Amino acid sequence: FPCRFCAAAQTRIQYRSGASARAELEHMIAAYGIDGFAIVDDNFIVNKHKVRDICLSIRDLNLRWSALSRVDTVDQALLEDMAASGCIEVKFGMESGSEALLKAMRKNTKQAQIRAAVRMARSAGIKVKLFLVHGYPGENLDTTRDTMALLGELAGDILRVSLFRFVPLPGTYVYDHPEEFDLHRSEE
Repeated sequence: FPCRFCAAAQTRIQYRSGASARAELEHMIAAYGIDGFAIVDDNFIVNKHKVRDICLSIRDLNLRWSALSRVDTVDQALLEDMAASGCIEVKFGMESGSEALLKAMRKNTKQAQIRAAVRMARSAGIKVKLFLVHGYPGENLDTTRDTMALLGELAGDILRVSLFRFVPLPGTYVYDHPEEFDLHRSEE
């Protein structure tokens, strides 16, 4: 995805099969007695077919798990499949509640998609955590208020929120094009 704040520039996606995920989890259960796991991936839900394959393959292991996703990659049926296989939490990269900032970030998502994803997850019985980025170039009192208003509207459906201060990390579009954002590198 083309988000301008993200330093994860890898464009090649590596998928695992349900059988591969199951084999590893069975090993972890036998060797370490795990009862859950977290999928630490920028966006677990890119290919719905692959996610469903994993969900169906691990469903009877009775493990609790969580994953990260974008709000525009989920649908009700997929979230229900995830919940049935033990998913207890989805962490969505909301980033901002401001349409203007989402556009500037090239997040390519809208408030309506954020609302829908959060509500679908809760409807499926999955808890929701949101990730926010504050201080992206163009952030101001109005954009902050937009974010706070959307969070307020969704408060009953959100379990947790993580707020990150925007930092133009090496490898991001903003870092590589500071003049577009009126940013200046400090001379040390």
